[in-house]
Amino acid sequence: MEYDYLLGASSAAIKGRARQILKGNWKPAAIFMFIYLCIDELVPGVIDYVTGPAYVYDFSSQLSQVQLEAMSRAGQSATQEVYAGSPLYAVLISGALALGLCISMLLFVRKGEIRYSNIFEGFTYFVKALCTLLLIAVKVLLWSFLFVLPAIPAAFNYSQAFYILADDPSKGPLQCIHESTAMMKGNKMNLFILQISFIGWAILLAIADSIFADLVSYMIPGLASNTVLLVVLTAVELIPAAFLNAYLITSRTVFYQILHGEYSNEPSLQVPTD
Repeated sequence: MEYDYLLGASSAAIKGRARQILKGNWKPAAIFMFIYLCIDELVPGVIDYVTGPAYVYDFSSQLSQVQLEAMSRAGQSATQEVYAGSPLYAVLISGALALGLCISMLLFVRKGEIRYSNIFEGFTYFVKALCTLLLIAVKVLLWSFLFVLPAIPAAFNYSQAFYILADDPSKGPLQCIHESTAMMKGNKMNLFILQISFIGWAILLAIADSIFADLVSYMIPGLASNTVLLVVLTAVELIPAAFLNAYLITSRTVFYQILHGEYSNEPSLQVPTD
């Protein structure tokens, strides 16, 4: 099937279509994203707490006595803990989790259905998802060795790879990456503008999280040493983030749908009637 890869719809129209899809579905979409964020962001911290640091780097010998005393007064340590659990966890599950997210969001955008169990569907194709993730990481890394800025459009080039794999798991990782590059030709700036349009919401969320964290720290002395309470508070902070991510990822999925030819490539974004 041939697709019209050159995006014609504006970011405002894409976000408008996303809001139409989310109308009446904000709650299940946010719950789904909350589960995703907990797996992606909360679990790694728990793993590091349970497994402990793999190595503790002591850099006190590189500091003067005055610097050490100043750090002591500020409650700072001259050591740096290095963890292995969360990076290994991220490498192993990020690909399958991203694929599960794409599978779930495509179902939501196309049929209005949210299936929480679909978030784990990517693990059915674990090897392909992992290879896709690693290939993308290597390609972006190689671009960054040449120049820093070209690595950014390179990342946008491969941004549709997991959607393509979700649509057709029979495709190989390289094929998905190549098709994503073809889809994004001439559309990288469109995706950048779409994503940057959410920056206002992201800043407001960051400010609210900061105020909330400062307020809780003031009300609960010794909070930093209470791991269980920290996990609970982190989960609470993920709730508003889940709503923002539901909006963002739905918009990104609509973006893919246009490139895939399932929506009219016009500002009105009419759903095909055939």
